[in-house]
Amino acid sequence: ARLRAGLAACEGARQTYVCGLLSGQLGELLASMHRTAEARAVVMLALPSVRLHGRDFESAHEGVLGEVARLEGAFAPMRAWLEESALRSGVCARERWVSVSVAYARASSGDLAAARDRLTQLPDCGAPPSATELDLRIQLDRVGLLSLDAPTLKAGLEAVRAHDDPEFAQVLEGNYLLGHDPAQGRAVLGSIAAGPVDDPNARHARHMLAVDAAAQGDAEAVLRLAGADLGVAPPPACVLAAVVDDERAGFALRDAEGRPWIARKTFAGPLPPFAELVPADAIARLRPCGAVVVLASAPLHGAPRLLPADLPWAYGSQRPASSGGPSPSTPRAVVVADVEPPASLGLPRVGAWAPSTDVPSVALT
Repeated sequence: ARLRAGLAACEGARQTYVCGLLSGQLGELLASMHRTAEARAVVMLALPSVRLHGRDFESAHEGVLGEVARLEGAFAPMRAWLEESALRSGVCARERWVSVSVAYARASSGDLAAARDRLTQLPDCGAPPSATELDLRIQLDRVGLLSLDAPTLKAGLEAVRAHDDPEFAQVLEGNYLLGHDPAQGRAVLGSIAAGPVDDPNARHARHMLAVDAAAQGDAEAVLRLAGADLGVAPPPACVLAAVVDDERAGFALRDAEGRPWIARKTFAGPLPPFAELVPADAIARLRPCGAVVVLASAPLHGAPRLLPADLPWAYGSQRPASSGGPSPSTPRAVVVADVEPPASLGLPRVGAWAPSTDVPSVALT
């Protein structure tokens, strides 16, 4: 709100230099909040006047537009805006950051070969790899597309420890070791995975360990780690854990009789549609269940159509702490009333409903 107010004030006073500063900051803030349409509108509106004040201003705004395109999954505009921003800045570090960002986007879309090719063309700015670059190099090393040498790994880890996050450096190291010394990698990640449910490094470590457990065929470990990542205990039966990391996925379940089962998938390209992700064998084993609890972290948690519509299921998640409302033992009901269904369904309008005066109610409209 303060940035918007400041931007409005400077526009009224025709202070275009200050407006350029504020519009760039507001665009970055909105993009960081994933409010991409608003970020784009702010930056595009300011871009013509920003161009009057030199390359640095213009480069910064183009960088925001590149980040907006990345968040929206639009690779071509992202690459165009970021590369234009780098060319205009003339700064080696920014050119390297742009190349890493483009490579990471390529890897996220499943094109690991293109990501490798981009990394091999990075400008040498005399600095160690960033956390993002190191993470990508570890992934490409794991699949055999790019060898990560010990000096580069050491320099990158030391830089992340010093300038970023020591625990995240440990997560990166553990992830690398999973492909070279699995027992040591599990030990490193395990020491981080014991952290709180909402700790990002602990969640990252648990996720890596769950993917590794799926590769080892350990269904119970996948279920335990997936549950721990969400702060819930896996039910004894009718539960599915799904974990995805880059080009690989694992699925562990307990059927209606509580029997464990596990499967793996790998992808040569981008992640398949959610409705095609879970193996048919897993769905068949869950059919006898009256309801299925799905334990999944990003990017699957909350995704629609992960299981068929005719199989009752819901995502498992940690219950929030009590906020002073009715206790969990208080019976509650949800009533849908006075609604006009879509004409294509050929259904009558849902009738009106009057709440009982004896029971507290909350109306949502």
